[in-house]
Amino acid sequence: MELFIDPQDYFHWRFIDIHGITPKMVKRKPTFPKVYPILRQMFENSIVVHHSHFDRNAFNKAYDRYGLEPFEVKWLDSVQVARKTWENLEGGYNLANLAYYLDIEFQHHDALEDAVACGKIVVNACRKKVQDIDYWFTL
Repeated sequence: MELFIDPQDYFHWRFIDIHGITPKMVKRKPTFPKVYPILRQMFENSIVVHHSHFDRNAFNKAYDRYGLEPFEVKWLDSVQVARKTWENLEGGYNLANLAYYLDIEFQHHDALEDAVACGKIVVNACRKKVQDIDYWFTL
């Protein structure tokens, strides 16, 4: 299921090229303050897996922009998990390379597909280290 949020911001052509989301696609879609209560209910007191700083920064910018209280979540960066699991990975720790290395099929730069791939990276790391997800918060 796709759910778009109108960021009420400028769309740089480079990012349109990357993920294919255009201003027209978010026109008349809800803004962050409108979906905030729903997202808060979904995420509060949960672990949120992200790949590098992008997602966490996007949430922080939205909180600041609209004067909203941040959700109480435990952020887990799949890049950091991967670096602690597979040292010196040839090709680096970008999402596409990790997915290739771990044989995870996904459509890159699709938000849901990227999120599922991040989750699978963490699951693979937990299996390799023979640890549960809480292990990553103790390092």
